[in-house]
Amino acid sequence: MSSPEPYVMNAFEQWLLPYWFPMCCSDDLSAETPLGFDFLGEKIVIWRTRNAVRAWKDYCPHRGSRLSLGRIHNDKLSCGYHGWEFDERGVCVCIPVETEARIPERARIQTMYKAVEQGGLIWINPGGNSNAPPSLPQYNDSDYRVMAAGPYEIKTSMGRMCENFLDASHIPFVHEGTIGVPDYPEVPRFETIEINGLPAVNNVQVYSTVSDKSGKAAPIYFDYRALSPAAVCFEARWAENEPKANHALMLAVRPVHEEKSCVFFSSALRDVKDRETHAKKLESSVSVLMQDKPIVESQQPRRLPISPRAEINLPSDAMAAAWRRYLRNINFTYGTVAD
Repeated sequence: MSSPEPYVMNAFEQWLLPYWFPMCCSDDLSAETPLGFDFLGEKIVIWRTRNAVRAWKDYCPHRGSRLSLGRIHNDKLSCGYHGWEFDERGVCVCIPVETEARIPERARIQTMYKAVEQGGLIWINPGGNSNAPPSLPQYNDSDYRVMAAGPYEIKTSMGRMCENFLDASHIPFVHEGTIGVPDYPEVPRFETIEINGLPAVNNVQVYSTVSDKSGKAAPIYFDYRALSPAAVCFEARWAENEPKANHALMLAVRPVHEEKSCVFFSSALRDVKDRETHAKKLESSVSVLMQDKPIVESQQPRRLPISPRAEINLPSDAMAAAWRRYLRNINFTYGTVAD
């Protein structure tokens, strides 16, 4: 029997099919209760088995109720309406009120999505592609502890949100009082590169107070990376020649629509073993995002202008310009303005 076909989005949503999107934090998905989400007009249920996470259309083929209102038992998802039980393959294996009857062949889930648990997040791929979700190299390094947070709703496009994260030159101004130092606003010139066809930049120097325990301003060094149209990251070093990053942080976006985003963080901290310390550090990262929120929500248009003629670019905007060029080159139009 052939596998169920993935859900096919409408015309403008087709641009999103090859990519992975975060749906929730791993800690928010229990082994007993499924979670339901609305993702670009489709209702999705995510649930956990002993060995994996599953993502299906949130629809019971019996009477159309949402499976996310049910429960999980013995690696089966049970509908909350009539108790129909579906195994990991999406096949109905039990109808409690019809124990003697043959289970109909059509009693199965017809729309499934690829789902992966990684970096403290649950990711789905709506197009069923075989590529892997965005990741940080620190996930496989025992020197780092990984933790995730989100979602945080921001009224801006996915492209604007990611570009803001890749922009170092706003740090002294928007983030005064958390990580920025307005007395040291200049960002030295840097050259962008490509890693696997994605824009990146190394050793962007920014003055900050985060690396000095006394709170004095000192330079820190950022490596910025684009990972996909929905995910970007940085690696921060407190010293220029530090062999390993002190902190790596990924920002991943689940679009609500073209002008609204749900933002998640996946954080990797070096030499932090206890959860409480990491949680406090991650809370600080979230406080930085909250400083960005009113700024990015004020930007007009909310959709990211990707034309080279749009807005004004200076040398300090080189990574932002590379981000826009990347989206143009892959013909990515969701949440963008071409002219």
